[in-house]
Amino acid sequence: MSYLVRILRTKGKNQEPISRTEVEKAVGFIPSLKIRQAPNECLEILFMDDDQEAVLMWKDGEILVKNPEREMLQVMLDLATKLNARVRGDELETYRTPEQTFCHPDDFASLEVSWRINRKANRKQWLLNGAIFVGFILLALLVNYFSR
Repeated sequence: MSYLVRILRTKGKNQEPISRTEVEKAVGFIPSLKIRQAPNECLEILFMDDDQEAVLMWKDGEILVKNPEREMLQVMLDLATKLNARVRGDELETYRTPEQTFCHPDDFASLEVSWRINRKANRKQWLLNGAIFVGFILLALLVNYFSR
């Protein structure tokens, strides 16, 4: 399973798209990045380092990469600074450095909704698990009763 990390820009609860022109300009300031046109109106941003190569994808106003390593996260942070944006992982953690994250204020509403959904799902799972457990107990009692 892959973990997506994205560069995005938000203002309050709303996401502000990062334009293609902004991306092309910002990439020009980072020597390890190059741009390549991709199909479907997307841009591929190629990261080339001595140790690794990676592809970031600009699409729908944000930049995405799957499973970035530490060096890639640092490059993403540098690029995000040029774009007046931030780097955020799938679990809504915002990267301050490749090792340090925090919950950005713009994501609190999303986290609250996620927590509510998870709490409701957990409650249902507990009820289901409880019903299954009670069912097994009843089944064991019935088997014990009829096997005498």
